[in-house]
Amino acid sequence: MKIGNIQRRSDENGVSISQVREIIQYNNVTRLPNTPEFMEGIISLRGTVIPVIELARRFGLSVDGWNDRQAIIVEIVGQEIGVIVTEVTEVLLLSGGRWKLHLR
Repeated sequence: MKIGNIQRRSDENGVSISQVREIIQYNNVTRLPNTPEFMEGIISLRGTVIPVIELARRFGLSVDGWNDRQAIIVEIVGQEIGVIVTEVTEVLLLSGGRWKLHLR
């Protein structure tokens, strides 16, 4: 399994490369009223509307003063979403049985 190691400030996580569509820089986020706090808004990517989420907020972390404008576009259950990241640090190849899933 290939995993992309993504970083959001000091927190590192992984995402399956098979779900990654692309990594983008973005500027124009349209905020939507009456959406959860972690919903950053939507962007238009080559004419397709993509929701952008802030996972740090989703997990109750403060993002005050953060101004990252990079997102990894992933496909989950047929829906593309943008997840704000600080950087993609590396791609790892993990062989069966040599990795563990850690849920917090």
